[in-house]
Amino acid sequence: MRYHLLNDTTTEADNPLMGVDYSVEFDCQPKRHFGNGDYAAGGADILERVKSRSRAVHVRQFAVENGLNPAETKVKLNYPDAHRNPVEKEVTVAELEQHASALDARATACFDCPMNLFAREYGCLGWINYPIRQSEEEWLIGKLQPFGTIGADLCLNFITEFRISGERIKGMRQSGFLELQCGREIVLKKSLFKKHSVHTDQLLEMVLLGGECLQPAHCLGVLLWFGAMHVEGIVPGALEDRATLQRLLALKTLTERSEHTGFVFDDEVVPRGSFAMLLRAMYVAWMHDQPLSMSS
Repeated sequence: MRYHLLNDTTTEADNPLMGVDYSVEFDCQPKRHFGNGDYAAGGADILERVKSRSRAVHVRQFAVENGLNPAETKVKLNYPDAHRNPVEKEVTVAELEQHASALDARATACFDCPMNLFAREYGCLGWINYPIRQSEEEWLIGKLQPFGTIGADLCLNFITEFRISGERIKGMRQSGFLELQCGREIVLKKSLFKKHSVHTDQLLEMVLLGGECLQPAHCLGVLLWFGAMHVEGIVPGALEDRATLQRLLALKTLTERSEHTGFVFDDEVVPRGSFAMLLRAMYVAWMHDQPLSMSS
């Protein structure tokens, strides 16, 4: 999040909405506690509390860097109402920290949870803030598999079959939800009579706006498009390498998938709010055969 000074004691977040929220669907005790028995509602409540903690850290750091008293510094934020419409509230660092404090008592259940993405409390939840940073968009684009690979072939087929236009992402750009105001065409292969290309708006539409609940099979497809998973150390590559893909599709149980596959970007620094973390969530969802809920 970024802030700019309004007066001596108040800051305001640039992003009008927090961003794309996602969660590996899993019924657990902490979610039931915060949702009064409804684990889905509990997941949404936990996510807002985790965000409050993250916001408090950012606002406190901003205050210190600008010579302000953190106890008196306020921030204006938009919170989603019951219909996901933004409602503006002005809160203090103390209020943010108080909202997040209830998380501590239930966090111990997370450390042995199989859905924990990064061995941290409430690790099944994540988000990508608006506006989506140019560096993040360029990172994702750079991972798209080259023409002639299984990943690129599956991606192009998906675009054709489901007629992905990218218009929804284009509209989001115009509304300021992405730093880059204009997407670009990625030419995978060009010959005298035919060009194979993908637009960045199409890619983001498939990744971020694929539905409120992404099924494990869709998650697997996205992982292959970006070369984000390997099978016994091999990322499915050239179209001739169908054997690797067949080995992957033959893995049906959690034990088989965990023993024979891995997430390629585990060696990278994967911070919260990154596309790498979202892909990591997709990998965990596929491995455990669980849907990934998405809210944008």
